[in-house]
Amino acid sequence: MILNYSDQKVINSKKSIFLAGPLPRKKEIKNWKDDVLKYLKELKYDGVVYIPEKRNHQIIEGDADQTNWEMEAMNHSKVLLFWIPRSFPDMLGLTTNVEFGIWLSSGKILYGRPDDAYMIEYLDLVYDKYYHKKPYNNLFELVKEAVKINN
Repeated sequence: MILNYSDQKVINSKKSIFLAGPLPRKKEIKNWKDDVLKYLKELKYDGVVYIPEKRNHQIIEGDADQTNWEMEAMNHSKVLLFWIPRSFPDMLGLTTNVEFGIWLSSGKILYGRPDDAYMIEYLDLVYDKYYHKKPYNNLFELVKEAVKINN
């Protein structure tokens, strides 16, 4: 597995997963991406994982370089894995909503969220409308499907 962070050049690969979803803004909030990377390792995934944060886990919102990197990486991705553990007030995922809308008709989105995600019904409805699927409510199952699509 190759980890491609936003402070690195985007690696072009036929096997690729972009991790989309809200990031914690406080150190005491668990980063769901750590679990995704653990699951990908368990599943022996051997493609690229685009991680939209810097290697030191710094996130700079409104940064043009960050935004350009994300758009390029999403464009190259085979799967856009959206996990949206939305909670108020710490993990709203407002940028995630925009990205979800931009890429909805791409056919590349896999979407999931925990059952207790805050105000997520609209995303559930449009995902079902475009993909004829219910969202995943289990992160491991979502990751497993992303790996399956990449094989």
